[in-house]
Amino acid sequence: MIHQKQITRYSMRTTDGQHATIALDIGADSVTFMADSSFGPFCHRWNGTGGNPIPFLRGLRFDDVMQQLRGDASRIFDREAQEKVLQARTITLRRQRKFDAEQARWCFEEVGHVCDARNLDQFWANLFHSDLSLHLFNNCIAGFSAETRAHPHCVDFWDLMWVPLMAQLARDTALATARGEVAA
Repeated sequence: MIHQKQITRYSMRTTDGQHATIALDIGADSVTFMADSSFGPFCHRWNGTGGNPIPFLRGLRFDDVMQQLRGDASRIFDREAQEKVLQARTITLRRQRKFDAEQARWCFEEVGHVCDARNLDQFWANLFHSDLSLHLFNNCIAGFSAETRAHPHCVDFWDLMWVPLMAQLARDTALATARGEVAA
């Protein structure tokens, strides 16, 4: 069975040519967010928003939104931060006299090789196949997490599309409320 339904649609374009077409299918306590943008496609349905979905959407934080819209793809490997973490661990172990100077130099060099990765999977593979995990973690990397940062496309989508859309929704809500007060 197919049903046709009218939904709210926003077309957005920035001065530098970035664009998005965003559709909101708003229910009583749910909202489906669909976007086709120069930053990629984004889509998620939030159920059980606790009432009006517009204030719910406006109250969401970057990490909450991007985790729902992109999942693990919302974050990317942060080589520089990862190198600092592993170098700091090397320094700590050297200060604790668990490494001599030669072992510490080797670890510092190996950190560069292990962190020379385009993504998280490659970083983990590099670490797994390196003796660095033996030296720094006694071959037990359970509980160790890789350093990541927000994907630049997600940051740009948030700053250039999500934030202005939420401001527009606030204006639309205020206007609808004012119209309701005038009619009463």
